Amino acid sequence: MRRHFLGIALLMACAARGQEPSASRYSIGFADTLLFNDSLRYAAFGYTGPAPLFVQVWFPLSVEPGTAPLTQAQLRQRTLEGPLRRVYDELLLRMDSAFIEYDLRYPLGGDEPIE
Repeated sequence: MRRHFLGIALLMACAARGQEPSASRYSIGFADTLLFNDSLRYAAFGYTGPAPLFVQVWFPLSVEPGTAPLTQAQLRQRTLEGPLRRVYDELLLRMDSAFIEYDLRYPLGGDEPIE
């Protein structure tokens, strides 16, 4: 029992260490915005209106960033208010599994699962 507890504690400590930003020779910029598709209606999670598109853009920087590195948790934080807050929260619940399903499970240009 003690070995299991020690192993779990060690794994959690390593995971926490993995959240610290590390020095890298490449700098990545990040921007996010919210767009609306007026031709598509959306009604779910207390919001009714044009379909919201939550956009995140990652891009290489040619100069040093002017801010401190962001953590994974900070990348997911949004300052939305009103009914779109719940829509975004529901999106976050499904974001990781959708990434795995659409981006990691199948190779680019193929329809067969990766073995």
